[in-house]
Amino acid sequence: MQPKVFSGFSLVESVQLPVKYKTSALSPDVSNEIVSLLDSAMMEKKLYQDPEIRLEKLADAIGTTRHYLSQVINDRKGMSFFEYINALRIEEAKSLLANPQKHKVNVIEIAYQVGFNNKVTFNSTFKKSTGLTPTEFRKQNASPVLKD
Repeated sequence: MQPKVFSGFSLVESVQLPVKYKTSALSPDVSNEIVSLLDSAMMEKKLYQDPEIRLEKLADAIGTTRHYLSQVINDRKGMSFFEYINALRIEEAKSLLANPQKHKVNVIEIAYQVGFNNKVTFNSTFKKSTGLTPTEFRKQNASPVLKD
């Protein structure tokens, strides 16, 4: 069944698993460029804050196709589009929740600010990511305000 095994190849080497995007025309150079554009758009423009962000809209914003962008996020970031967007949102929310200057800002206001459009999704995504609710995270990570 596996003639390569009998030709000196190990069983693992002889079994060819299907490779995702095997037939893609996306070159490593173009993939690198898309990652760079994506990282720049997310860090500088914070496009993840748009509650209406979609794969196609983001692809248009960075000048690529939705197929290539999806492939790059899957391959290079190791997650789906929505997982990627939500991970960025959660990182910003963690930063805001831990900021003592934002301690009076309601959790739901922070959720909206980072791009979530409802509290349930924000809370469940946040807890899945951190193991804590946003309020628990804030209590554990907010530094006391220094007094002069």
